[in-house]
Amino acid sequence: LAESWEISDDGLVYTFHLNPDARFHDGEPVTAEDVVFSFDSVLDETSLSVRRSDLLQVVDSYRAVDDHTFEMTAKDTFATTLIKSAKLVAIVPKHIWEPIPFADWGSAPGSTGSDPAQVVGSGPFKFSEWVENDHVSIVRNDDYFVPEMVPTIDTFTLRVTPEASSALQTLITGETDIAEVPTPQVETLQEGNPELT
Repeated sequence: LAESWEISDDGLVYTFHLNPDARFHDGEPVTAEDVVFSFDSVLDETSLSVRRSDLLQVVDSYRAVDDHTFEMTAKDTFATTLIKSAKLVAIVPKHIWEPIPFADWGSAPGSTGSDPAQVVGSGPFKFSEWVENDHVSIVRNDDYFVPEMVPTIDTFTLRVTPEASSALQTLITGETDIAEVPTPQVETLQEGNPELT
């Protein structure tokens, strides 16, 4: 989302310039207020985020300078400041999530997938559906704000296959394109199926 950024001479102030063309999947612009709200959601005392402790270690303050500029001040000059702050915070649309208390985010319809209108991001793929214990599907975002990064595939489905042997069988038969293969089985699988990489 940031098309450029600067770090102050003292290494404490990070200024991010958001891509002015960035849009959420519902067409609303991504703004610095969304970034502030996303940081708030992680740092709130009622937050369910596992990233809260990392941010508390390194972030002193943050603010929206204007619609497309976000400024974050670190507590000290840590080598891990970006890894433990901006890299960890997923930017969510304030206009969708603000009415929901942070403590309720885990059970909100947007978190469970039961309300696809709340499952809104800004990336090259959009949420399509989630069938619990079966699969999650995402589809290409043809309106992605970085045209050269629009995916070449139409749909990506992550299927839940509880047993490793079943997952490997779907790979062998071509039902799936990708499967996690236990290391001890890689060589045997490749010997019997040379077309697999």
